[in-house]
Amino acid sequence: MPIKLNTYLYALSLVLGIVLIWIAPHSPLTDLPQHAAQVALLKDILLGQSKWHTFFNINMFTPYLASYSLATILALFMPVTVAFQLLLTAGYLAFVGMCIKLRQYFEVDSRLDWLFVLPFFGFAYQWGFVSFVLSAPIGLWFILLANRHAQQTNPWHAIKLFFVGFLLLESHGLMFLFAFGVGGLLLVIYSKSIKCFIRGLAPYLILALTFTVIFFINLHLNSKLGLNEYTLKSSNQNAEWWNFISKTANQLVPRLDQGLRYTLVSNESGFSLMMHLPVLILLLASPWLLGLRIHLDRLCPKLIFIATLGVFVFIPDYILGTAYVYQRFALFVIPGYAFLFAANTSHKRNSYNPGLISKVVMLLLPLACWAILGLNIYNANNFRHESEAIDTIIAKLEPNQKALALIFDYDSDANNHSNAYSNYASWYQAEKHGLVDFNFAYFAPMVVRYKPDHLSAIPDELNPYDFDWIKHRGSDYRYFFVRNPAQGEVSADLFKHAPCKPVVFAKKDRWTVYEYKGCNP
Repeated sequence: MPIKLNTYLYALSLVLGIVLIWIAPHSPLTDLPQHAAQVALLKDILLGQSKWHTFFNINMFTPYLASYSLATILALFMPVTVAFQLLLTAGYLAFVGMCIKLRQYFEVDSRLDWLFVLPFFGFAYQWGFVSFVLSAPIGLWFILLANRHAQQTNPWHAIKLFFVGFLLLESHGLMFLFAFGVGGLLLVIYSKSIKCFIRGLAPYLILALTFTVIFFINLHLNSKLGLNEYTLKSSNQNAEWWNFISKTANQLVPRLDQGLRYTLVSNESGFSLMMHLPVLILLLASPWLLGLRIHLDRLCPKLIFIATLGVFVFIPDYILGTAYVYQRFALFVIPGYAFLFAANTSHKRNSYNPGLISKVVMLLLPLACWAILGLNIYNANNFRHESEAIDTIIAKLEPNQKALALIFDYDSDANNHSNAYSNYASWYQAEKHGLVDFNFAYFAPMVVRYKPDHLSAIPDELNPYDFDWIKHRGSDYRYFFVRNPAQGEVSADLFKHAPCKPVVFAKKDRWTVYEYKGCNP
């Protein structure tokens, strides 16, 4: 394929990725509404415009400080929804750009750039782990600088490594630990003497000390606030911490299978054998079909892939209140695999196959990327239409009110996602200055957190079948967002203990919003 044509096709693929981010005003990303609600609340508190400011503390030790700060600044000039779409667009382009930068650094064949188009939109993106996916290009940047620093230690490399590492630490703790671990191993292995190792250790020591201080400050604050899930005393830590060796053999195949599937989808049920499997096979087979071969003499590509593999094999899915820990690293599986085809240092080039097979593969790769991006765009557009019902209702609600989400069915048929609607009601908080429970402000890592003496009666995602008017202080809420089960209607006993039952404010499709006006005559 001519180079110019390949460049145009690649640019078109990136445009399709951007279209995916922008096609729905409210993207079907599970946690995004809660993050948008956090930013809207933070902005209002900082500007002195929040009705709820006495309920909350601002947490400057959040591990998501960088993304929240950028989103809040953007939200001063535009809707918070648009602010996050801009950040995700920049994050996507930065992720692809850093993958290409590493590919160039490792002298990998440029035709493998096609393997970097899709991973950003996998598990972590679809679950709305915004800070994590935005930290991914920074993590890759840190690893690139760490490799240079390990091979040629000098003050300038050390300074750049520290500042990028600090930015990464303020972006996402898990990504920081991953990249820091890879960089530290590079320094250990590349150091030719104890003296070289000590000379290169300075940025790592300062970063490790900074991380440790922030970590223990958070532990202290969380313990003081009674947030035991985020302390070392948590009773719900995944048992894999203690017996992962015995479990590894049983979980190895399912976890590696997830590592591949989650490159493209957010759950096993969303993986289509007709669509996703052929694309996944093509991505894995394309380097070999292009005549490239793995060369293991390059240390950094090996470590990136081994570290990613190690995360899927050994790391629990729940650590200190954070769920889906290892699953989110699926976005590095395919890029890490591509980096393994780094040029042999003795020959400086891989094998090259200019024949018919190569031409067919280079024709199929764009088509495969467009097929997955097209499917995702189609689903997101369907979700846009599916969610219009609740968006229309939210637009009619009074601002600055407190609301409770009682979601009997999280699933989106349009987007083939089992949790698309679990946090959707939080768009009311994000866009109309309300306060919606369940609220991420209950979680320790958030930038805005409930004060201990103003805690909501909804400490976690509430099973709506367990809602009790008295226990959950139903009279605190003006609005109740109810999404009916797929089959049937909500029970008439939903508000059975209310002295004066809420009335239907609006009902459309499977959504009903009730309004509680109190018992005034």
